[in-house]
Amino acid sequence: MRVLLATWPTPSHYFSMVSPGWALRSAGHDVRIVSPPGAEGAVLRSGLTISITGPRLNPAAAWKGFEMRPGAGVDEAEHERERSARAFSMFAAGAREMVDELVALARSWRPDLVLYEPRMYAALKAARDLGVPAVRVLPGPDYTYTRLADEREQLDELWKELELEDADPLGDLTLDPCPPSLQVDDGGTVSRLGVRNVPYNGSAVVPPWLSERPARPRVFISLGTMVATLLGSMNFVHDTICALAGLDVEVLAGVFSDQRELLGAVPGNVRLVEDMPLHLMLPTVDVAVHHGGSGTLLTTAAHGVPQLVLSSFGDTVLAARQIAGTGAGKALRAWDATPDRVCALVGELLETPSFGEAATRLAEENARRPAPAAIVGALEELAARAPVGAGAG
Repeated sequence: MRVLLATWPTPSHYFSMVSPGWALRSAGHDVRIVSPPGAEGAVLRSGLTISITGPRLNPAAAWKGFEMRPGAGVDEAEHERERSARAFSMFAAGAREMVDELVALARSWRPDLVLYEPRMYAALKAARDLGVPAVRVLPGPDYTYTRLADEREQLDELWKELELEDADPLGDLTLDPCPPSLQVDDGGTVSRLGVRNVPYNGSAVVPPWLSERPARPRVFISLGTMVATLLGSMNFVHDTICALAGLDVEVLAGVFSDQRELLGAVPGNVRLVEDMPLHLMLPTVDVAVHHGGSGTLLTTAAHGVPQLVLSSFGDTVLAARQIAGTGAGKALRAWDATPDRVCALVGELLETPSFGEAATRLAEENARRPAPAAIVGALEELAARAPVGAGAG
């Protein structure tokens, strides 16, 4: 069969599609990624093929004049409502810009199944027009489900434009790589197909030092770009790295290549690693500090590493709450964080056995789930139930 996988043009978004994409490809199916411009490099490096639909998106337009960090005296609930409305506006704009070309591609190529990232509404439209099943692929805890009522309210006009008024934004099935104890409770209302999270965060040449167990506990810190943006500079990241280096640990700091010079000098027990895939580093780590991105959260969980999540908003707040709820980590809002508070929490994660035990249970829970290859049959059966004449046949 032919399977179309629709993703947003950001590597961290696309990565959740790689394992199911390759499972389908290895089973003999024809797999095609579709995205607006920007995902080409990540897709080609993963070994899959891609079609580009629509213009290059401009997500920054939705955030013009908006301060991501709530200022003094600002009601946080009201700030979150405005942030959410702008996010929905951004996703709606993306759908409008790419829907015509994506639907045209789907009508020409005629997939039997459409897999799509949450809020990739143009893919839902394509699946509906062809009469084939739409499968939502989650990157982590189901944040989309928690905002379903807001989504229906704020996107009513878009649904009408796309003729999706009676469509379920959750699709016909949800492919869920999040361990159940880390997932939100939907009361059994969402049709989920559980799958093991097999982390993919890119590829690299493995450096020799990764094969050597460090003499001291290793603390990994990766805060992406959002924490630095929220706090105004890389100073917090630099100061936190230096503070962690004051503990009896080795600090492994994951940075993007364009952040390296901004960090400045760091202590001798800090190893700065540029653009290294997380799944290569985390098996050697004792505690991870990160910003709460879904891919980072699930990759860390899969390797049984206790985690400290410095959340900002939206799905990162949910990620922090869920990991703390499992007992495998701690949560702290990014703007409440100081280097000393981070160090204290990291020390607690290192010294309290229950965090490591809970993290191990979470990894074991993930490992017991069916591998991506094992769920291909269920996807084939779903596609086979589509009306005669739908898809490629």
